[in-house]
Amino acid sequence: MSTTTNTEHLQLLYQQALKSHDQGFLSEAISLYRKIVLSVPDSDIVFYNLGLAYFQASEFVEAVAAFEKAVELNDTDGDYWLNLALAHKQLKQFVKAIQAYKQALTLRPEDIDIWYSLGCCCKDCGVPEEAEKVFRYLLEQDGKHISALNNLAYIVHLQGKLDEAEELYGRVLLLAPDHSAATFMLQVLRGEKPETPPTDYIRDLFDHYSDTFDNHLLGQLEYKVPMLMRTLFDQIPPDENKYQNVIDLGCGTGLCGELFRDHAAHLTGIDLSSGMVDISHGKNIYDALETVDIISYLADGKKNYDLFLASDVFSYIGDLEPMFKAISDNSCPQALVGFSVEFTGESGWQVRSSGRFAHSYNYITTVAAQFGLSLIVHERAEIRKEREKWISGSIYFFQKE
Repeated sequence: MSTTTNTEHLQLLYQQALKSHDQGFLSEAISLYRKIVLSVPDSDIVFYNLGLAYFQASEFVEAVAAFEKAVELNDTDGDYWLNLALAHKQLKQFVKAIQAYKQALTLRPEDIDIWYSLGCCCKDCGVPEEAEKVFRYLLEQDGKHISALNNLAYIVHLQGKLDEAEELYGRVLLLAPDHSAATFMLQVLRGEKPETPPTDYIRDLFDHYSDTFDNHLLGQLEYKVPMLMRTLFDQIPPDENKYQNVIDLGCGTGLCGELFRDHAAHLTGIDLSSGMVDISHGKNIYDALETVDIISYLADGKKNYDLFLASDVFSYIGDLEPMFKAISDNSCPQALVGFSVEFTGESGWQVRSSGRFAHSYNYITTVAAQFGLSLIVHERAEIRKEREKWISGSIYFFQKE
């Protein structure tokens, strides 16, 4: 084949690859791109498109390799570096992702979207101080960037800078009056008493948290609730058989389900966050997993569970009456219900400046009794840290009468 003919053939292959890619036939596009780079190994744009196809096919290891080859051949294109950063982030390679974002910014220093992505990456990988700097710089360039305002508010809120957090949430609501998360947090900081956070606030919070949830919670916050629940559960006289139908409410990444798996003939996990459920899927702990709101899932009152688990779930609910009713309506006779709460010595329940809720012993036992749940065992404990201080909580197991 002559050089001219070969070039024409490669051009036809490339046009076919682009067409397949555009139409969503990713396997075909990848195969064609790979054929082309075997003949033209110095074509950065083909490696870049190959990376895009791999990324869209969720083949992130291959996407990183293709993007790395593209920037090796041409390190002056901001899109190459940006997409390399996005692929690294998908693989939770946060340090490399941050480096790639910064390279992209050297080429496109005024690109607000890259600044925002960098800030989110810093926040998600547990370096809030760096994220704060990025979001502050971004807001100097664009003071009406709602997502940057909300993220900065969240970061300073976590740091205990409550006055500034209140001011920032207020700025969010001036720009987006229907912003549910900012509305809820502003109510909390102003001393109001919302009964429960908005569903989308909880979903978004844990979706964004899912990638680093286990490491952050178990490492930095020294989270103890699942182990405390299992230890208390072991003090209850054992049933001769496994529990036949167990449900882990707000299962998260499976930290609680994993510890109770040996006592469950069938274990269901439900969570509002698809990010959390995706991680639980990968651990192969549960027989069934669903992404759904707890009350909605239990609404029909016809599910018969003999063991309910709720680890660090009720800390995101104020009024627990609907929850206890839903549990009671879906429990077998003598079913066990185990859960944790953050503790308050005040009456009833309280919403804290963190946006989480705390419940008193009298409130828990009184409301549970209304729905036929009798206290079996209870223990006060330090359940996790917040800003280097322990949070006092309570672990309970009740039994359906």
